[in-house]
Parts: sequence; C-alpha cells; structure tokens
Amino acid sequence: MEISFETKALRTLCEDEEAAIEALGVNLSNRLRSRLADIDSAENFHEIPAGFPRIKKIEEEDTLLIDIGEEKSIYLLPNHTSVPVTGAGVVDWNRVTRVKIMAIE
Repeated sequence: MEISFETKALRTLCEDEEAAIEALGVNLSNRLRSRLADIDSAENFHEIPAGFPRIKKIEEEDTLLIDIGEEKSIYLLPNHTSVPVTGAGVVDWNRVTRVKIMAIE
C-alpha cells in the first residue's frame, strides 16, 4: 500500500529513526518501522501480518488501526481520490491501496 502522512511531524516521526527513538523509545521505534514496512509491502490491509490490524469507526470514519505496542497504535484512513466502497456504501478495505497515517497514539 502507498503511505502518506497527515502532517509533516508524522512524516518525520515515521521516516527519521532518531526522531522516532526520541519520541517513542527504541523498542516502539523498532516496532513502528516494522509495521510501516508491513504496510508498504501489503496489497491491502488483510495482508498486514502483525499488529492486529482492524477497522474501527472513529468520528464517523472507518479507521484502520495497527498496534505497535505499549498501548500505541497507528491510525490510518483511505487516501484515494474516490475511496472504494462496497455495494452497502462502506469502505471496501480489500481495494484500498493508498492510506494516510493520521496519528500514532
């Protein structure tokens, strides 16, 4: 999946190892990098092998959560111009190939 970021600060946290270690510590920083690699190599969220990926409705939006440990998760939303939806009108996560990291909390 293609990854983008809600803010420059999130991009820095995810792409700069020193910033991640400073903010999250060594252990969580390593897990974050592993989860990002998993997301990057997956075709869709069903292929993400770790972090208990799941969909949760947050503020009326279907949000993909992926755990990184110590009660912290990556929060992602679909990032398509036209978000793929099912016949029932909900996000079709099987066809989502672009995601935006909204938060790590």
